[in-house]
Amino acid sequence: MDEGRESVVIAIPFTAGVAAASYSLKLCYVSSQAIGVSGSICVCTAVGLGIATLSPCRRHDCSPSRHGPLSIRTLLLILTFLAAGAAAAFTSYIPSLEQTAVASQGFLEKCSMSLKRLIDDIPVGDSAMNALMKAFLTGDQSDLTADVKSAFRDSGASHLLALSGMHLSIIYLVVSKMLSVLGNSPMVKNVRSAVIIAGSGFFTLLTGAVPSLVRAFYFILLREAAMIAGRKIDNIHVFNMALLLQLAMSPQSVTSVGFQLSYLAMLGIFTLYNPIDRIWDKAVSFFDSDGGKKEAGRNFMSTAMRQIWSMCALSIACQITAAPVVYLYFGTFPQYFLITNLLCIPLSNAIMVVSLIILPLHAIGICPRFLTEADGLMLQALTDILSVISGM
Repeated sequence: MDEGRESVVIAIPFTAGVAAASYSLKLCYVSSQAIGVSGSICVCTAVGLGIATLSPCRRHDCSPSRHGPLSIRTLLLILTFLAAGAAAAFTSYIPSLEQTAVASQGFLEKCSMSLKRLIDDIPVGDSAMNALMKAFLTGDQSDLTADVKSAFRDSGASHLLALSGMHLSIIYLVVSKMLSVLGNSPMVKNVRSAVIIAGSGFFTLLTGAVPSLVRAFYFILLREAAMIAGRKIDNIHVFNMALLLQLAMSPQSVTSVGFQLSYLAMLGIFTLYNPIDRIWDKAVSFFDSDGGKKEAGRNFMSTAMRQIWSMCALSIACQITAAPVVYLYFGTFPQYFLITNLLCIPLSNAIMVVSLIILPLHAIGICPRFLTEADGLMLQALTDILSVISGM
């Protein structure tokens, strides 16, 4: 198998086992005793297959088949993690295992409430703007008006309100910029990675650890850990290991719409983004190969247009893989997703960056008025743009 892709043999069967067991339990009533028995059977099966997989191989049938790339050992490994995934799903539904409250829950709830009160107190305009700012930073949409929710939904911008990798990427950017003044020595890089992991983890817990945000945290954790260890970062390997870790920790996440859309969107980015993005370069080569169109091609293929195309390629890649699930659950498809993403993603990123700057400054009472006014204007502009798109 290619380097970094051997994790497919582990993560994909495990996910299939979790999904099969979880949806079976949702579709039919199963007693806790039956769940315990089924889980025990799956655990024993996984252990037995694991022992068979790890035992020394002396038979000729363990070698790769002439008719395919899979060996008997690889098939056993696939079955092992298929059974392990089913075991994880079954055992997670046993009532005694669902009582997982931790002592820090009260502390996190207090921090979350304090953060929300702080956001409500920031003078960014009327209460609707404060509610939108709170939704961006904490995922709490309870104070959003019906019109704002409808505008986000109808324009295909609901993902902007869902806590995801975009939020953690902003935290990643802010922390990296703040610590960049310390230099780039190996020790500073390690400290920066540790602070990023700790900050991302705290934000994930603070906002309720929704599946899409947990996915983003695992991505950051694995990438930063690889950087600290000096290992090569392979996107497919990170994708599969994050999937495996999240489902091992919380098998019920597989039935979450946010979980499914988050991983499908990342799958589209990792597999389809580069081929779509390279279409622009092929167009440049076509224009340059024609002597009569060379100058016109150079004028048209500007740097700004190249960046716009990259944003379009990213949106298209995400939509291709996520669209079937969106249609399955919601029975609709956002027709103007390209316009929405091109206009609103940069604006929402700017809103989150400015809001993160405002929060500590306002907390200590030294926030400049022009920052809160600018944030309020951007929040109002975002709602106006989405209202226009949703009415198209």
